Amino acid sequence: MSTERGFTVVESLVALSILGIALAGILPSFINLMHVNSKSEGSSDSVAAAQLVLERARRTDPASMPTSGSATEAVDVGGNAYDVVTTYCVLNEFCTTASRHVTIEVYHGSSQVYDVEVVYTRLQ
Repeated sequence: MSTERGFTVVESLVALSILGIALAGILPSFINLMHVNSKSEGSSDSVAAAQLVLERARRTDPASMPTSGSATEAVDVGGNAYDVVTTYCVLNEFCTTASRHVTIEVYHGSSQVYDVEVVYTRLQ
């Protein structure tokens, strides 16, 4: 009879099998959480890209903004490149001598990921 302590090969194989089954059950959840986290980060970055453009426009007198047309600029946020399209006066009733209707669309690659509309006026 041996007095050495330790696990037998069979016990080790059973333990590894149980561990493998547990990891196989956990792995899909982990991958799904990583996907959700990446999507959430992308949404936050696209909002930040729009905010950068909106803040710059906020410092501009609305009367000096265009009354029609659009402009596209590349914005880098969090290491991701976004194309931000600013369109002026889509709704003409909000475009006066002292106000401008502005629409912002944010694209990542070829897909639109965020949009927002705002009316800029000059406070007196």
